[in-house]
Amino acid sequence: MKIEDFLIDNNFQLSTYYNTNKRYRKEITDFQNLYVRIYSDTNKIVDVEYEHKAISKFDKDSIISFETIETIEQLENLIKAFSNNKK
Repeated sequence: MKIEDFLIDNNFQLSTYYNTNKRYRKEITDFQNLYVRIYSDTNKIVDVEYEHKAISKFDKDSIISFETIETIEQLENLIKAFSNNKK
């Protein structure tokens, strides 16, 4: 399966791109986003990042990089984990 098709099927939206270097974004909550950067010509995940936006002046913006996520299956499990967390 193409990673790009998987991202679109899972409600990711194209955020930025330059040729085959594409970054997709999925809004988890109003203050949380999941980003996946891929090379669409080689069907390869380059990086996956979780972004938390500050809710108040006492909070800080932060980004966590998931360096070990390299396959669709791993990405699918991460998406499920975030989905289960919302309940």
